[in-house]
Amino acid sequence: MRSNKSSYKVLLFGIVFSIGIAPIVPAQDETPPLPPLMNTGSNNSLMDLLKADLLRRAKEVDKNDPSSKRRKPSRPRPELGQGESVAEPIDLSKYLGPAGDPQKTWEKLQELGKIPAPPQPPDATDPIQEMGNDMPPDKRMAYAEDLLKRRNYEKAQSELESILEMDLEKKEMVHALAMREKALFHRRFYDSVQSDFFRLNAYYPENKEIDELKQYLEEQSGVEPLKKAVFENPANPAAQRKLLDQYLKYGWLDFAEEFFAETIRDTSQATIQSLSEIFFRQQDYPMLIDLSRVGQKMYPAEAIYLYNEGVGHFSLKDPASLEQAKTAFVRAKARAQTEGMINKADWYLKRLTPAQR
Repeated sequence: MRSNKSSYKVLLFGIVFSIGIAPIVPAQDETPPLPPLMNTGSNNSLMDLLKADLLRRAKEVDKNDPSSKRRKPSRPRPELGQGESVAEPIDLSKYLGPAGDPQKTWEKLQELGKIPAPPQPPDATDPIQEMGNDMPPDKRMAYAEDLLKRRNYEKAQSELESILEMDLEKKEMVHALAMREKALFHRRFYDSVQSDFFRLNAYYPENKEIDELKQYLEEQSGVEPLKKAVFENPANPAAQRKLLDQYLKYGWLDFAEEFFAETIRDTSQATIQSLSEIFFRQQDYPMLIDLSRVGQKMYPAEAIYLYNEGVGHFSLKDPASLEQAKTAFVRAKARAQTEGMINKADWYLKRLTPAQR
């Protein structure tokens, strides 16, 4: 009889809740827990497991229901002191192990074969991988090229590095190395690509494959058309600025130095300025100083080269260099024709001149 009344109360509570009329309850800290499932007196462990699993899911639904949070008014807790709070109790299943967690119990029963595990789809990649390992290098190389065309760069890199572990002829190895650099470029390992290129170029000088790799990198990075514009008019500072900015975008200072110092072989002010910025960003201050002195001889009326020499000396930080920097900035300020140059020189001079007491 009592069991029937309990069932009737649970059913009545569900009907009231479903039509949106919440029962009036006094204010309290926590909502009362869900009523326990009726004990049927069954000794079926699987049935008990399903009941426990159902109760756990019901609690999770109640916990995640936003409306349930609105039904939990909280009262002030002056007895806890300022800034303190009540810690949430730890779930006992952490200490009870699998026996206290229905999900773990379910998994354990599957391991023991008491409950059949869901069927797993077969792994269809292993046979293909094993077949690929037995394929000749030229076939695997063709597959890597196809991966590059399909823009699967990470997998292409992995395949090429696997190919490079094989016993390859020189031509095949260089081809695989060049393709690997293409994959690395598209994966945005720009510093590695620049470093690897100069190593490959040193190992295999005047190799057609390496030359084609350089052309590929310049085309894909957008450097190639900007280089052509500088070739057409090396003294154009705007064209040089665009090219230099593109090199800087990829962090390719060595590529930039190679072009401005060796390729165009130009001595215009624009080229000297471009190289000066490259040496400064490379923190190659002795080269910046030497180049600035060359600029002073070629263009003695310009203050920028005295200023650049001062920046190089200032960056070296040793006492003798700081004295040379002060001299260079004083001369640059005297020769300056713009307020901007005067202000820049003054900025360094204030840091090089001890404050008067």
